[in-house]
Amino acid sequence: MPSITSVPNRPISQLCCARYSTATPPQKHGPYYQVSCTRKGKSSSKFVKEKDLPTVRKQLKNYERMKLLMERWIELATELSTVRLTKETS
Repeated sequence: MPSITSVPNRPISQLCCARYSTATPPQKHGPYYQVSCTRKGKSSSKFVKEKDLPTVRKQLKNYERMKLLMERWIELATELSTVRLTKETS
């Protein structure tokens, strides 16, 4: 299930930021936001710009709603199948 996490301020060198990783001492900046998910056994994480957070949060909310609706649909389809099988054997 995708989720948004906030990564606290860290030295840039820990975030593999090539542009600033040579600073001594490493400079801190952030926070960072990222979307993480696992699909087909592979995890993925992408950084999200702060200006894109409302859109990404809305997309994740829609995704969660879609999952709930699909689960309900599967439950109802299973129930319907059971009722039909019961009628056929009666």
